[in-house]
Amino acid sequence: MDVEKLFHMTGGIGDHSYAKNSSLQKKASDMVKHITIEAIQEVYLKLAPKSFGIADLGCSSGPNTLSIIKDIVEAIEAVSCKMMSPPATEFRVYLNDLPTNDFNSVFRSLPDFYKELKKQRNGGSPSLFIAGYPGSFYGRIFPNNCLHFVYSSFSLHWLSQGQIEKEKLDSYDANFYAPSKEEIEGEIRREGSFELVRFEMFETDKVTRNYGADVAMTVRAVQESMISHHFGHQILDPLFEIYASLVDEEIVQQDINPIQFALVLRKL
Repeated sequence: MDVEKLFHMTGGIGDHSYAKNSSLQKKASDMVKHITIEAIQEVYLKLAPKSFGIADLGCSSGPNTLSIIKDIVEAIEAVSCKMMSPPATEFRVYLNDLPTNDFNSVFRSLPDFYKELKKQRNGGSPSLFIAGYPGSFYGRIFPNNCLHFVYSSFSLHWLSQGQIEKEKLDSYDANFYAPSKEEIEGEIRREGSFELVRFEMFETDKVTRNYGADVAMTVRAVQESMISHHFGHQILDPLFEIYASLVDEEIVQQDINPIQFALVLRKL
């Protein structure tokens, strides 16, 4: 299976789209937003560049990426106004995802996004340049020395289950591994390219009455393109109904509080 050609979040703004089913990711991002803000302000105060390069790896097609861009711009403006001679900073934002991502949904939101920024500044607006950079970030996608801050939130989780032929199930290979805090720290030290500046663990909100359905819709928005390609579109509705029920059964038996890791890495 050619993941780079087939995999993408469900585009558009329909009921099953990632844009309509990424509130869990937004909650996780908001919980650690203060760490993101502190990290980017530290970088800005140290370098004070006139042109600040930012990348969002795995930007997807929903509203979350523009929300974090707004937070980053406001964070830099907050510290810039306190500097003795702040540079007139322009912001270069690179939105990265696989080529099959629905970048157009993000681009269609830009006029309203710029309008909101301008309104908040009484007619003024930051020098903000946003561009799409499609491609797998496991390879080279950016020019040399163009980035000051790289952001990525909520790694993709993989799901495969349902009432299908065993041969078809066995041929669907979507690996998932959830490392411990100690394993992540060890891998960063082993790889050797980054200094671990900050590493914290957060528990997300307690489960809600519709938690199983919420989780199922979130996973469907992420996995639908690959599952429908391999097993057929007809399996999607019953598959995720079963998955929602299994999640609800599990949380009755166990006190489940999902956790998120927030890392700040400094390139050595």
